[in-house]
Amino acid sequence: MRPESRARERAFLCAYAVDMKGSISPDIIKELQKDDSEEVKSFSDMLFTGMSSRIPQIDNIIGRHLKNWTVERLSSVDRSLLRVAVYEMLYYKKTPPKVIFDEYVELAKRYGDTDSGSFVNAVLDAIYKDKD
Repeated sequence: MRPESRARERAFLCAYAVDMKGSISPDIIKELQKDDSEEVKSFSDMLFTGMSSRIPQIDNIIGRHLKNWTVERLSSVDRSLLRVAVYEMLYYKKTPPKVIFDEYVELAKRYGDTDSGSFVNAVLDAIYKDKD
C-alpha cells in the first residue's frame, strides 16, 4: 500500500474510533501507527487533526448534500470516511479529486456495507461539484 493510502486509512480509523467512543487515546494512535513510516504518521496526523478541528463545518457540508438523510443517521464508517475525505478535498487541497474519490471509495468498500462505496462516491461527487 502506498504511504498516502496507508495514512488515509489510519486517519479514517482514528476518526472512526472517535465517532464510536467520543475520543481516542494517544496510545491507540501510537498502536495504529507503530509500523508506519514518518511520512505516513505525518500525513495521517495532519488529516485527522485537521478533520477533527472542523467537524461542525464538515458535517454541515455533508448534510447539505444528503438526500432524505442526516449526518447523524449515517453509519459511523460512512460518516468517518466522509469527514476525512471532505477535509482533504476542501481544506488540504493538494490531492487531486480523482485520487480522493478512488481512495475513500476503496476504504468504504473495505470497511463499510455493500452500498458504502457508491454512497461515499455520490456524496463526494455532489460536494465536489458544488464546492466553487
